[in-house]
Amino acid sequence: MSKKKIERRLEELEPRDDDDGPPIMIQMTHFDHEGQYPTVDESPHPELTVQQFPEQRPKSLVIAVPNMLAEPYCNQPHLTVATCDTVGKHTPEGIPEENAPVPACELWEALDEADLEREKEIREENGEPIPELLAEY
Repeated sequence: MSKKKIERRLEELEPRDDDDGPPIMIQMTHFDHEGQYPTVDESPHPELTVQQFPEQRPKSLVIAVPNMLAEPYCNQPHLTVATCDTVGKHTPEGIPEENAPVPACELWEALDEADLEREKEIREENGEPIPELLAEY
């Protein structure tokens, strides 16, 4: 889900009693190597990495995380999704394990075939880049 789409949907979000798991908050991050622009090959997980939209951050990269529910302002526990490159660097001590960031690569590995097909459909509908991982679907 793009940052703009998350921002547009924030006002519509309401806690749901029927949700099996905690809501997910996506942490929008990008790679930069001390001011130098990286290539997709320099990403720790190139298969999950897409070139960012040129009009947003030229020559920057983002991990292509699945489209998920974002509820950053709720009072219940939430799961923060972070890039594989930064997840271990910015986790303050004392955060309960259920609230700790999870690398985007772990989320991809947890998706089944139907999830991946739906993910590709959503990205195509939104005009978002299709990462190499989804190309075969």
